[in-house]
Amino acid sequence: MNKTLLISNNLLMVFNFLGCIVYMFSGAVAGLRKDMDLGGMIALSIITGVGGGSIRDVLLHRTVFWTESHWYITLGIIVGIIVFFTYHYIDKVKPKIFNYVVNFLDAVGLVPFMIAGVSIAKAYHESETICIFFGLITCIGGGILRDICCNEVPLVFKAQLYATSVVIGSMIYLLLAQINPLLAIIISACLILITRILSITYSINLPTRSHIRY
Repeated sequence: MNKTLLISNNLLMVFNFLGCIVYMFSGAVAGLRKDMDLGGMIALSIITGVGGGSIRDVLLHRTVFWTESHWYITLGIIVGIIVFFTYHYIDKVKPKIFNYVVNFLDAVGLVPFMIAGVSIAKAYHESETICIFFGLITCIGGGILRDICCNEVPLVFKAQLYATSVVIGSMIYLLLAQINPLLAIIISACLILITRILSITYSINLPTRSHIRY
């Protein structure tokens, strides 16, 4: 294994860990805001963290990733319990600041999930278009399941360029990964972060029916 690939794999491990924590945190917070009990909240934490990857693995007919490593479930339980017992402190943070921080961390978490989805699909010799789809489903699957469990319209269907940023990042990663994996991670990560932060800051969205004038 060359040095560049080793560095990129190490970066992915760090980002993946952070991404799982952020996704699980959002699931736990959503459960508490819906007044779920501790069990339901932990379940939602786990579902949000591993949901996208689970859908990806089922569609690719491969062993679901979290059945081979117990730490994903353990991490979901830990995050859920921590949020449950610290929520009163978290709730005191100004909503605007809280949402901005969570959205920023969520954008960081998109990067390893996107790369995992694209890379795994590529290993199964799927086309570039299908690889991008699996990168997207890995990123948004858990959030969609979370929102469905909370009886909400999935955030990805109305959030500022959420899926769009993943698609853009996936395309750039596919183009550069064969040349320099580390450079591909850095550039795709920067594009996802910049797209999400700008769309959140300036409320940039894809057009809806209300934008159409007859």
